Amino acid sequence: RVYAEDPTNNFLPQSGKATFVRWPINLRCESAIESKSPISANYDPMIGKIISHAQDRTLAISELVQGINQTAISGITHNLGFVNHILESEAFNTSSLTTNELDNQTYSIPQELKQAASLIAGEVFRQTQNVATSGWRIGHNRTSSRFNLYTKSQSLLFEVGNDNSVWLQQARLTNFKFDQNQNLASARSDSKEYVAILEAKPTRITVHLAGNCFDFYLSDQRIPSNDQGFDNGVIAAQMPGTVTVIAVQAGQ
Repeated sequence: RVYAEDPTNNFLPQSGKATFVRWPINLRCESAIESKSPISANYDPMIGKIISHAQDRTLAISELVQGINQTAISGITHNLGFVNHILESEAFNTSSLTTNELDNQTYSIPQELKQAASLIAGEVFRQTQNVATSGWRIGHNRTSSRFNLYTKSQSLLFEVGNDNSVWLQQARLTNFKFDQNQNLASARSDSKEYVAILEAKPTRITVHLAGNCFDFYLSDQRIPSNDQGFDNGVIAAQMPGTVTVIAVQAGQ
């Protein structure tokens, strides 16, 4: 079940607009949500179901994991990344889950997924922006080019190596493939294979990976902390949530 809720914040229900939606094509999906659909706070936060059927439980789980990799929902916070985490957990695969499982664990996006998503965004930026190494110098090796992408909290410095591979903190992907027509990317990191759905906008690259949504911006989006004050027009909210209505006119 796909819910508009935040698994990192006690499953707090979310509302807003699902700006981009893609459901898997090879599994049964029950949902009325599509791109630009509003998600109201007035109803149950469930926004869809993804259903698999196979010869045995192991194959059905595998199909669900593949289905999540083929699903993308942006604009709202949802639980797909958490569902993927559960599906791949030992407790679920050995049928040893209990009814108090959620009380015994807290969910956070694994660091290796964050790194893989960052490297995928870096590779896509290099290919679409034609960032390449800066050529040969007489008697020297080819020098490296660098570029930045930004999250809401970090500045990420990427380096393009001599073989045009993209590096981030001494890590890189191998076998990277990018299908611009389908907005799909695949790659390997160590022994792990990743498949991601991409959104390319003029100001950002969004990577949907293992049910999680990662935004990478071409310009700095970091918000100053409270001790810096907000004298530059920044408006900050101390509680999590989604802005659904702005009731102000120009000049007010």
